[in-house]
Amino acid sequence: MNHIVVIFCEGVHDVAFLSRLLKTDDYTTYHNSPIGQYPDPLNRIFEGSLKKVDFRSLKIDQLSSQSIPKKILKKEDTIVLLYAVGGNREKGKIHALMEIFRDAHSSAGFGGIKSHNLSFVFFNDADNDAGKEATTINQMLQKNLASLDFCVKHNEYTKRNDIGYGVYLFSKNGQQGNLENLLIELMREGNESIFDDAQAYYNDHYDPQRLNKKNKIYPDKSIITIAGQLQNSGASHVVTIEHSDYLTLEKIQKNSHAQEIIQFMKKVIP
Repeated sequence: MNHIVVIFCEGVHDVAFLSRLLKTDDYTTYHNSPIGQYPDPLNRIFEGSLKKVDFRSLKIDQLSSQSIPKKILKKEDTIVLLYAVGGNREKGKIHALMEIFRDAHSSAGFGGIKSHNLSFVFFNDADNDAGKEATTINQMLQKNLASLDFCVKHNEYTKRNDIGYGVYLFSKNGQQGNLENLLIELMREGNESIFDDAQAYYNDHYDPQRLNKKNKIYPDKSIITIAGQLQNSGASHVVTIEHSDYLTLEKIQKNSHAQEIIQFMKKVIP
């Protein structure tokens, strides 16, 4: 292992999509090893984080350690850790994870990670303004690095103090949008009638009066999940992304947006 890449995603659906993309570039899942058998320093980081968890202060649905990633991928000597942290709005969680890995990187006595490369990469939705999202990420990193001049733009990767930093924002036009814009683009191809009917079903039956006041509706997520039920009964949005044939190797390889993400990751991992 000579490169650890820590990827911060907004949610588990981002993790699922990035995992599927990276697998088209020869990455494989790396989940089957017992924690103690992961290479140094990951074994120590995972073991240490579990020992430090104050389970008494957590709710039942929070019992997994924040330091354990949702997915781990491996390609040759590179290991990619994918975390679902709620995006740049969960600054405390992100800072804590960055400190864990940065401390290990700076300490030759902690697993010898100092001789390895370390990168932090942020994947977020552009939402209504890609520039605003990039600014929010940079402000967080400036505070974390105590460096007001630090700046990394969308689809860029740079290094500071021997550690790499990258940012990629999901969008439909480089300025606005989200992951679902890309998913719909990929999934509809060759499945137009299914997604047209899913859209029609959503339009016919969506009733804002029946929406829980605490919930926000995301039409594209609903449409993808409706279509996903045809292949995996009761499946979540994440399961549809991970297992449906609406996403295929051929479509990913020829889609410009998907390939842009893969090429971005090649900046991080040459």
